[in-house]
Amino acid sequence: MKVPDTFCKAPFSSAVIDCDGKLLPCCEYMQHLSTIPYHHVSDFDQWWISGLMPLRQKMILGEPDDGCRHCRTKESNPQEYSLRRDSNRKIQQSALQFMHDEPLGPIELVEIRLGNVCNLGCIMCYPGASSTIAAERISHQQVFRSIGISTDHDQNIDRAWYKNQEHWSWALALVANCRYLHVSGGEPFMNPRMLELLDAVSDDCSVSINTNMTMINEEIADKLRDLAEVKLVISLEGVGDHNGYVRWPSEWSTIERAIDDLRGLSMNINHVLQHTSIFSIPPLIVWADEKRIPINFGQVFAGSVQGWGTMTINSAHPKDHEQFSRWLGTYDGPYKKVLEGWAGSYVFSPERHDFFKTYVGVLDSIRGTDFQAVFQPNWA
Repeated sequence: MKVPDTFCKAPFSSAVIDCDGKLLPCCEYMQHLSTIPYHHVSDFDQWWISGLMPLRQKMILGEPDDGCRHCRTKESNPQEYSLRRDSNRKIQQSALQFMHDEPLGPIELVEIRLGNVCNLGCIMCYPGASSTIAAERISHQQVFRSIGISTDHDQNIDRAWYKNQEHWSWALALVANCRYLHVSGGEPFMNPRMLELLDAVSDDCSVSINTNMTMINEEIADKLRDLAEVKLVISLEGVGDHNGYVRWPSEWSTIERAIDDLRGLSMNINHVLQHTSIFSIPPLIVWADEKRIPINFGQVFAGSVQGWGTMTINSAHPKDHEQFSRWLGTYDGPYKKVLEGWAGSYVFSPERHDFFKTYVGVLDSIRGTDFQAVFQPNWA
């Protein structure tokens, strides 16, 4: 039996506990687009044994599932990072083993999302992953509703599934037996159980932690240095005020100081390609090169912020895209191909552009920020 080109091992050997306790086969699976039912961590056994069977069968038959759309979109640019390709590389069992209906092996890849408690309100994020955004949407319901952003659901300030001891025990059991662990949030280092989670990690587990680097204290730094293998995946959307605007209200001096303090650890930058990237990427690349920290580029979810394409490059003004393209023509570094693929996908949407301006205008009025002063767009 031939392995389909679209085959992904994740549904056979990967498990994600989402911010609200829902279970996912990988961190980029778009459950709301799939017909496969939701399962919660309280129902882990049933999900693992039978709940994932429809998705596994689709993988074997080479049939696309709408929940996997994000990877398919990114793989249209061969140079861009793909979680499917990364999962297939990391998981030891072969695709043929999974296709031949052999008993499922261990869960090798685990991601724990420790609720939505976060000190930042990133402009491309949503209440389910940020308590700061949840609180902002609740406090300014009328303003957000006036521009079509719903505030009627998904607004829990603290999605604390981990406070249930039975659910937490499932998480610790997964962590103790996996080969790869990724921890995210919210901001994981705000979570009171983060250190307990890291204590459960085995010595042969490779740990990566997605963090905004604003909450690193001495105790956390010591714990990170004690781990056998750890990588910090640092969420950065730019340098200085660029990052402070997109990842509001982060302080650049705090982030840079924490990075310098932990330079003995493995690090990479995770940058979400989005509208603001056409302004922030050039100085970010210069800074990252000076720090000798590699950058991974992923694309913003097309549905972020109440509409398909609001935060994508397609909402950028043509003059801003042209300016970025001119810079890209002079750039000859390691990220050239992925950035050319991203910039080359541009299809201007006047409607998305207008909504983006409305959206950042609302944020500026609430937060006291100034998009035009920070990014100096050509449409200003």
